[in-house]
Amino acid sequence: MARKKRIWAKDLELGVEALDAEHRLMVDLVDDLEGTLAAPEDRQRAAATIRRLLTFTQIHFRAEDLLMRLHAYAGHQAHAVEHAQLVEQLAELQEAHSRGDLPVTLEIVAALRGWLGGHIRTQDRTLAAFLRSVGVTA
Repeated sequence: MARKKRIWAKDLELGVEALDAEHRLMVDLVDDLEGTLAAPEDRQRAAATIRRLLTFTQIHFRAEDLLMRLHAYAGHQAHAVEHAQLVEQLAELQEAHSRGDLPVTLEIVAALRGWLGGHIRTQDRTLAAFLRSVGVTA
């Protein structure tokens, strides 16, 4: 049975086009991952989705890091610490999935979804307000 895809929440939009587009893609990847984990026959697809999610997240975090450095964002260090924590969580997800531990994999994915929404609504919202104040909207 196909799982219904979650709807992008308007309160995740930040008003910085690049960040919003990348966050939508991250949410889509988490949605796809949840769907593939629900079907045991999609184990290889789930592994590929985890790799894409990890790779894209690292790229997205590098882009945010560059924006924060370029514009001398005061909250850069705290923001970077949260990013490092998520990358660790994604590595744990990849390891749990590779050893076939579905309960732990599902637990990490649920935590990931919560973390992602929380991070966007707090840290990224503050960053986006700062970026808009210095003229970055694209």
